[in-house]
Amino acid sequence: ENEEEMKEAISNVKTGQVTFAIKDTNIDGVEVRKDEYIALHGKSIVCCNPSKVEATKIMLDGMIDEMSSIVTLLVGEGASEDEVEEITSHINSKFEDVEVEVVQGNQPVYSFIIGVE
Repeated sequence: ENEEEMKEAISNVKTGQVTFAIKDTNIDGVEVRKDEYIALHGKSIVCCNPSKVEATKIMLDGMIDEMSSIVTLLVGEGASEDEVEEITSHINSKFEDVEVEVVQGNQPVYSFIIGVE
């Protein structure tokens, strides 16, 4: 019974990542430009943006819905405190009922890894 409940809980978690592009390309209709930031929701590229914060906000706006209650933000080694504050402020102002948890992951390559439950 616990295993089934855990599987159901996991199936309700949405995941996203923000990283930088290493080359110009077009993937699934999204124009990706070298050295800009790409936001991925699941296995799909959501956007490419010169700002990692803006890319993250765009992705979060598509991930968070009326069923969401918690956003976990794992902060990578290249993200600043100011960027984290801007993202958490965006979530708090736009999605008042959603709790934000920030974890210093210090992961390379990915500025942010995000889970939405």
